[in-house]
Amino acid sequence: DVLLDSPWGGTIPVFVFLPKAALPPYQTMLYVPSGATLFGSPVPADAEWVMGPVAQSGRAVAAVALSGMTGNEWPDDWTPPDPSSVRFRDEFARNVVEMRVALDYLTSRPDIDSERIGYSAFSFGAGSRGAFSALDDRFRVAVLMGGGIDERVRPVRPEVDPVNYLPRLTMPILLVQGRHDEEHPYFARFLPFYELLPRERTTLELVPGGGHLVRPESRVPVITRFLDEHFGPVER
Repeated sequence: DVLLDSPWGGTIPVFVFLPKAALPPYQTMLYVPSGATLFGSPVPADAEWVMGPVAQSGRAVAAVALSGMTGNEWPDDWTPPDPSSVRFRDEFARNVVEMRVALDYLTSRPDIDSERIGYSAFSFGAGSRGAFSALDDRFRVAVLMGGGIDERVRPVRPEVDPVNYLPRLTMPILLVQGRHDEEHPYFARFLPFYELLPRERTTLELVPGGGHLVRPESRVPVITRFLDEHFGPVER
């Protein structure tokens, strides 16, 4: 793990998983951890659970612990802001800056291919924080898993509303979604999310019987094919 200086003082933990089955400079996916890391789940364990097979297949994965996540917790007197509040907007913006600091670090490393960095997220970073993927043009692709428009995190101010960002994504997008996602049901949350994305840039892998996180044997081959298509095969 690496500790990066935070603009607010303290540090931003970043966990980098380097592949053994590839040669540098590595194609890399920056991973925004799931909401479980806001409630005590360790960031590296979450990254390994979701993205470990991607690293094993030959691409680097970097998981950033944003403010509020395990290892980068808010102060003890912090309380959750109302989604429509200015404080929610400011904390959202802080998370974006932390993500971009992690990107700055990755692009400074000679063993990372700065022209082949993608955004990846499961649940939290693919849904209510889906706008993250639109806020840095160094992301060349986006892989979103278990996404949805969650009415529990609405209404929000327009400057942080994914509704205003997702239609403007310019990179190729892969959605990997379980048809029976128990967290983001198909009609209530997933379909409104999917319909926001530019259809000509979006590839949907809808897995029959799949839950919130599609099983590795269903999601990993699809992600690998998508990245091979848009980044090229990894150098071995």
